[in-house]
Amino acid sequence: MIESIENAVQLALLLVCTAVSGTYAVRSRRRADAMLTLFYGSYALGDLYWLLYLLFGRTRC
Repeated sequence: MIESIENAVQLALLLVCTAVSGTYAVRSRRRADAMLTLFYGSYALGDLYWLLYLLFGRTRC
């Protein structure tokens, strides 16, 4: 239970970091900032997958 809450908080912070770095990448138009945004986004998708696995995968056992 606590792991699900911790992953939800981590996902929320990753989405905030993705949004902030995305707006910074659009303003500065640098490739490094765009790559950082894509990294945060892909990490957030992986964290979302793991959170959904924790929420729905444990109900079958």
